[in-house]
Amino acid sequence: MYPFSRFLIAAAFVWLQPTFAHATCFVADSNKILKPDSIKTYELKIKIFDNETYKSLDNAYVFLCNRTKNTVDSVWAVGGLATFVVQKGCFYDCVSTKSGYLKRKSTVDVSCYKKDSNKIVCISGMDLMNIIKKPNTKNEILDCEMGMKRIVINQTFKLENLYYNVNQATIRPDAAKALNRLVVILKDNPSIIIELGSHTDCRAKNDYNMQLSQQRADSAVNYIIKKGIDQQRIASKGYGEMQPLNRCADGVACSETEHQMNRRTEIKITGFVGDKATQK
Repeated sequence: MYPFSRFLIAAAFVWLQPTFAHATCFVADSNKILKPDSIKTYELKIKIFDNETYKSLDNAYVFLCNRTKNTVDSVWAVGGLATFVVQKGCFYDCVSTKSGYLKRKSTVDVSCYKKDSNKIVCISGMDLMNIIKKPNTKNEILDCEMGMKRIVINQTFKLENLYYNVNQATIRPDAAKALNRLVVILKDNPSIIIELGSHTDCRAKNDYNMQLSQQRADSAVNYIIKKGIDQQRIASKGYGEMQPLNRCADGVACSETEHQMNRRTEIKITGFVGDKATQK
C-alpha cells in the first residue's frame, strides 16, 4: 500500500453520496516505487455498491470519458466491478448509472503529477482505496469504490448550506451555491420530480413562520427554474414550524444550536416524469 493524503472538497448532498466526496491523491515515495514517468497505464477497478446496504450493484453501466484524447469507453459492472485501463497524462470523467439509482459522477486525473511531481493520481467522487502492483509488470491497479444512492419515493434529505437572512426569503450568494449543486443533480437525473420544503424554528407566530417558509421555498424553486429546470419537475412547500427535528416546540427553552437544527431546507423525490401514479 502506498502512502497517500486526502483533501476534503465541497460538502455534497447527504442524499447523493457520503457526507463528503473525497479528492484523493496518492503521493509517490521515491524510495519505494517507480517514478511516474516510467508508468504508462493503470488498471482502474471500480467496486460499485449501494451506499446504504453496501451490497455490490450488478449491471450498473459505467462510462469513462478521456477528456485529454476525446475518447469514450463503457462497461457493464459484473458482480459490482467495472474495469478500465487509464493512461498516464490523461484526465477522465466517470459516470455510473443504474435503474432506480441516482447517477454518480467522478473524475480520475492521471495527469496531476504535472503540477506536483510527488503525486501519481488524483481522484474525486469515489474513494481510492489502494494502488496495487501487478505481478511481473510495471503497471499497477487503482483499487476504487463508488457508492450509489437508491431512489426512494417520498424519502426526505436535507439540503446542506442553504441559509437565509433573518426574516427574509432572498437567495444569498452562499445559498445559490447549494442550489446550483441541486440544479446539476436535476440535470443529471432528468426523470425525477422533487419537492423543495422549507422549515423554520418555533420562534415567532405560527402563521408568520408558515408564510415565511413558503416564501423561502418559492424563492429557491424560482431560482432553480431560471437555471433551466422544467417547473413541472419541482414543487415548493412551506412547513413553517410544524415538523421540528427535536424537542423545540412553542414554550420550550432551547439553545441556538437546537433552533438551527429546525431551520432547514429538505428535498423529497416525489415521482418520475411520465409516471402518473407518482404525480397525484
